[in-house]
Amino acid sequence: MTRFEDLSNELLFNIFEHFDAYQLHFTFGQLNSRFNSLLANARVHFDLDPIPLNEFAFFALSLNANHILSFNSRTLEKTRSWLFDNNEVLQQFSKIRALTLFNVSYGIINRLHERLPSLKGVLIYVKIADAAKATENAHQDEYIYFKHWCPTHEFCSNKFPFLRYLITDTDYNHQAFGCLTPTISAITYFKIGYIYSIIWLLHLFRYSPQLKILHVEEFGGVLDDDDYRNRIPTKKPIIFPCALNLHILVLKICYFEPIAIEYIFRACPHLKQFDLNSALDYYTHNDAIRQQIHDRMFWQSMIHQWGQNLIRLNITIKVNDDSIDEDLTTEFWRLRFWHVRTSHSPPYFIIETDEK
Repeated sequence: MTRFEDLSNELLFNIFEHFDAYQLHFTFGQLNSRFNSLLANARVHFDLDPIPLNEFAFFALSLNANHILSFNSRTLEKTRSWLFDNNEVLQQFSKIRALTLFNVSYGIINRLHERLPSLKGVLIYVKIADAAKATENAHQDEYIYFKHWCPTHEFCSNKFPFLRYLITDTDYNHQAFGCLTPTISAITYFKIGYIYSIIWLLHLFRYSPQLKILHVEEFGGVLDDDDYRNRIPTKKPIIFPCALNLHILVLKICYFEPIAIEYIFRACPHLKQFDLNSALDYYTHNDAIRQQIHDRMFWQSMIHQWGQNLIRLNITIKVNDDSIDEDLTTEFWRLRFWHVRTSHSPPYFIIETDEK
């Protein structure tokens, strides 16, 4: 039976990459000279949370800056300490490829590129979650604020030319997006909390030409970007197609109108997977809109005209209780291995990929 210490160096290095740096050194440090040598050369992920603040500086400086792959922090006060207290310690993280920050104030994000300018040339992955919007989280060293702030105008731009993955739970605000620098983004995977209108979604497409996967937790698919009830097309020109590389689009909690579906398909000619889930009661809205959304012929027309490259389609729309419970499958859907049906528990109109 092979003992752990008998494993090859290459295999141990691979195992070490699944632990954070502090746990790794706490577990294997001072075990023997071989493991001390391995730890000195191991590539590590740095998690700030388990490290006592009185040990943080010493431990961070003991690591090889070239071997730190990522930085993670879930606590606002510890993040502030990391970013502002000791510049020598901060520079240990000047070459990380991935950054994850939870529960941070907007000021911290705004100052990040000033405190660690080298990140512009190395970051590949960024995750910002639970971003604090309340002013009570403000700090004297976080003095830069914007009226229309969102992480996209920091990360979705040519400031970070190598950034490929951006995950954030904040809203998308096109008025902030691009207000500071030209925004030609190289991001390929983007997950965001909320997009207010179809116009804003098209705006994101235009400024993220390399985008392949977009995941939106909440989407308001109205046409106009200023008035929730306005269905008059915007005066700004709309250019189709504008998301030539997008393959996967996921819209989780939606209110949308038929024109939004048409615009999405026309904007994304190479879309392969489209997931849409709407739990709103459309019978409280315009009758024509409700009937069109629940009509399989509407979806058939949209897919026939604009969605020829779709492989997977999963759409769930809430309907009223008097919907007819019958299979609406036709040859058009069968040829694509999809089926259309209604369900009464709870009542939904569903188009989905046939899992078989």
